[in-house]
Amino acid sequence: MLALGSITKSEVCEFRCTMEKSVCSMLIEKGIPFECQVLLEDNLARMEQVDGSELVSVDKEFHELLIRATENELFSMIMEAVMIVYREWIDLVLRRVNTKEKANLLNYHKQIYNSVLERDEAAMKAAVDGHYHLISQMLAL
Repeated sequence: MLALGSITKSEVCEFRCTMEKSVCSMLIEKGIPFECQVLLEDNLARMEQVDGSELVSVDKEFHELLIRATENELFSMIMEAVMIVYREWIDLVLRRVNTKEKANLLNYHKQIYNSVLERDEAAMKAAVDGHYHLISQMLAL
């Protein structure tokens, strides 16, 4: 469908945002397994230190860790399929990210993680919306 131009970047970004909220809502209900908490905290620490293609990898890992923490294979399968398309665009953007954008991106990731840990649904939704609004701006949607 994407090859035919029937799905836009904006639609994929909107879907991705909605799915991320669903993943995080599930984590608020179930909690994040301790081993995933350790991995997510390590990921956030590494994100502060990297740029370029390393930032691309660490960003991808953050979102994959959230999905893995749900322990829900359907989420994993759906998100993997969407990320195949979405990552191409995100990779291009993250390789060119400036210092302010990187700081904002990291801040949103921390807010997403902390709001899930604190089981604060409203804060989580605001953080995910802010994150994807930033991504949309960076993609010039």
